[in-house]
Amino acid sequence: EHVLKSLKILKCDDTRVRYLSEIEVKQLFDVLYTREAKIKKQRASANEWRKKRGKPLYPELKKNDFTDHFLPMMIVTLNTGVRRSELLRLKRQHVNLEKNTLFVEKSKNYMARYMPLNKTALKAIKQWLKQTEHLNSLYVFPSPLKPEKHIVSIKTVWNNVREASKIKDLRWHDLRHDFASKLVMKEVSLYTVQKLLGHKKIGQTMKYAHLAPSYMAESVGRLDG
Repeated sequence: EHVLKSLKILKCDDTRVRYLSEIEVKQLFDVLYTREAKIKKQRASANEWRKKRGKPLYPELKKNDFTDHFLPMMIVTLNTGVRRSELLRLKRQHVNLEKNTLFVEKSKNYMARYMPLNKTALKAIKQWLKQTEHLNSLYVFPSPLKPEKHIVSIKTVWNNVREASKIKDLRWHDLRHDFASKLVMKEVSLYTVQKLLGHKKIGQTMKYAHLAPSYMAESVGRLDG
């Protein structure tokens, strides 16, 4: 037997709350849209070269098309707060474009839930579903090489985008923190944020409470007079 078999893993409460400033949001999306424009330009150039030589053309990238999965994943995450694992495993059947919701399946530590889609997330996911419809995949973000499976990693492109944007101390999970933090700062109740994040206990959501000083001050102010 392994000598550490009975050793229990130390459980730590991740109290880190990291969200993007307006400047950082601009830096991030400047890089993302520059990346999109560069890939579209390369695709057009490659097709021009292939056309002259009578070779089969690559699929055309139209003006409103996404070049790949990464930008729609970013937009959906920032506007729904879903975890990376939830996003990667998201199935097309769980996106309801009539009710503007997506269903997140229950996991070991988090509750199943219906996520409302705002206009930004809805536009992005609708466009991406249209682009990938021909793959006949179960998943919203299918693997380009094996559409019957979902994408398993975005590490390389994420590291490249993060480095190009020059934003320090930023993890993918912080996009989820950004979603929650911005809601609390707009005085959305912690109970609502808890349900949107899929937290089983309100204690998990309380780390965002300090971001709503005016909301808490208004609550205490009700005792006056």
